[in-house]
Amino acid sequence: MDDFIETSLKPMVPEECKRLKIPPEFIIAIYPRINLPGSYCMPQTEGEKIIGVKLLLDEFSGFGDFFQEMKHAQQYFYGRQDRPLSEVEAHLYEFRRVAEERLKRTYRKMKSYVRKQKN
Repeated sequence: MDDFIETSLKPMVPEECKRLKIPPEFIIAIYPRINLPGSYCMPQTEGEKIIGVKLLLDEFSGFGDFFQEMKHAQQYFYGRQDRPLSEVEAHLYEFRRVAEERLKRTYRKMKSYVRKQKN
C-alpha cells in the first residue's frame, strides 16, 4: 500500500487539487489505514480552524477511495462537510473520476494499437 500511495496517488494530488479548486498544501498527508475498514478524511485543526486534512486510505482501497476522500477534503476546505448529502456527493464524484480515468487509459491503449496497425 505504501508503494501505491507513493507512486500512484501522491503524484495525482496537485492535479486533483486543481480540479477541486483547493490548494495542494491543504492535503497534509496520505497514509494507509491498517487493520481498520474504510477510508477516512481526517481534518487537522488549529483551534477552531481547519488547516488541512490527512487522508487515511483502507489498505485494500484504490483510486476510487482516493477520489472520494479528495472530495471530502474539498468539502472541509469550503466548510460544507456537514451538509446532508455530502457523502452522496463524494460517492458521485468518485464514480465520475474513476470512469474518466478508465476512459483515458482505454483511449491511450486504443490509440497505441491503431499506431501499431498502421506500421
